[in-house]
Amino acid sequence: AAESRTQNQRLAFAVGTIIATVILGSLGVRHFTSRALGPLQELRDAAETVLSGDTQLSIETHPDDELGLIGRALNALSRHIHTLQGDMEKRVAERTQELEKRTLYLQSAAEVARASATLTDLDTLLNRTAALINEHFQLYHTAIFLRDATGERAVLRAAAGHNHEAILSQNISLKVGSEGAVGRVIATGKAYIVSDTASDPYYIANPSIPDVRAEIIVPLRVANRIVGALSVSSDTVDAPVVNEVHIIQILADQTAIAIENARLLEENRAALAASRRLYGEISRAEWSRLLSARLLGYESTAKGVRPISETAPTGDETVNAESILEIPLEVHGKIIGTIHAEKPPQEEWQPDEQVILQQVAQQIPLALESARLFHALQERSRRETIITQIADAMGQTLDVDLMLQNILRELGDSLGFEALEIRLGNPENLDTSLSVEG
Repeated sequence: AAESRTQNQRLAFAVGTIIATVILGSLGVRHFTSRALGPLQELRDAAETVLSGDTQLSIETHPDDELGLIGRALNALSRHIHTLQGDMEKRVAERTQELEKRTLYLQSAAEVARASATLTDLDTLLNRTAALINEHFQLYHTAIFLRDATGERAVLRAAAGHNHEAILSQNISLKVGSEGAVGRVIATGKAYIVSDTASDPYYIANPSIPDVRAEIIVPLRVANRIVGALSVSSDTVDAPVVNEVHIIQILADQTAIAIENARLLEENRAALAASRRLYGEISRAEWSRLLSARLLGYESTAKGVRPISETAPTGDETVNAESILEIPLEVHGKIIGTIHAEKPPQEEWQPDEQVILQQVAQQIPLALESARLFHALQERSRRETIITQIADAMGQTLDVDLMLQNILRELGDSLGFEALEIRLGNPENLDTSLSVEG
């Protein structure tokens, strides 16, 4: 029994030892695993954080082991990614700002073009366009030059911005091709761009605008013709507008088209006004001839309508009396007659009666002028017909006698002369003649 207890005690000790060994081993393995795998877990978590977008993470590293090297590499990668991300965001912001500025320039150019397209007076168009360009592009000074009638000089026609009134008062006129950048641009058709006027040997300063630091001059071109130049200036070196020369050129092209349209419209208006003046003079002269030849007019009385037998009353203004109303008839500024209306003394003129007579007085000259023109066209057609008939008669024969007889016959039949003859010979001895009597 004592031996059995001893064996049981040994067995229990062995089992306890094994259990303790297993427990201690597990604790040791767990401690080792925690010490060995903990840094790896930290590195994995840090990598996931960087991949999620947090590039400002910094990992604590141990300089003497491989995990420390990996940690430092991961820190360097995080800093590099952070730097690249910052640079990219900066470039995106710069590009966005450039696009916004270019969009603003294009919108400004479109607005200037729309405004200039609605103007037809040349001086108003030039002044308004210069002011809009200077305002929308935030410039120091803007000027528009146009070629004169000879095409040899560029004349300042409009300006806006700093001291523009003083500039205009100088009556600047430059020789195309030889005086200043404006003259060269108009002569060559090539834009002049200077980002720093202080370093440009060709820039000529104007005392009235001393703060010009950057300038663009582009030609005003219509088809293949250069009609002038557009100059825009800034008081800042390397001004943003210098990099937008293509937008300024587009704006200049639109302005040139508007200028050309305004010029053509002015020329058409001048030609139309001249035609109207000439037509008015011809019409007045013709009416003077007609009125001096005979009295034209009729009167309506209780006895009916009959020709006027004496000179009709004329005047240059409406005369209102108790029973008489006279209204002038006017054609192209010439009074050719009157409407003379009378009512019984006891009756008053009603407003609608006067209005009707006034309106009729406006329509009568138009109708008379149309009738005169129709009569003139008929007379011209008749003359041309007679001339054509005589020309045909002359072409029917080469015999002189027959030709003269045909001419006399056609003239006599067409014009109804009582007597008509054609004599051939020297002025001193006109013996040979042909005649026809009606």
